[in-house]
Amino acid sequence: MLNTYPAIKKVQPTDDYKLILTFSNGEMRLFDMKPYLNKGIFIELLNLSMFNTAHVSFDTVEWDNHADFDPEVLYKLGKKISKQNILQFLGKLLQLLNLVLNIVGSNYTFLIGGNCN
Repeated sequence: MLNTYPAIKKVQPTDDYKLILTFSNGEMRLFDMKPYLNKGIFIELLNLSMFNTAHVSFDTVEWDNHADFDPEVLYKLGKKISKQNILQFLGKLLQLLNLVLNIVGSNYTFLIGGNCN
């Protein structure tokens, strides 16, 4: 019997060499690429601009340097994340941004929808 795995439908690279992956079954997983960036063609992905070219190609992730990754490995080794985890993270990020804006001064509140004085 063949093992089937869900296809990747969306990929979002992060600045710390991780991929946020959305699969065809609706699951989201976080895959850390750092352990692979010292091997072969993946060395080129240490350039963050190149890493950020990650896109969906067929059922997996590919970069502009033609590197790609086995979608079954991405699924099996990716850490499952929930939309609730993402919403909690975004909430904390907004709190941090508000704190920074309070430190910097109110002149920058327009960046998140405030009034520009």
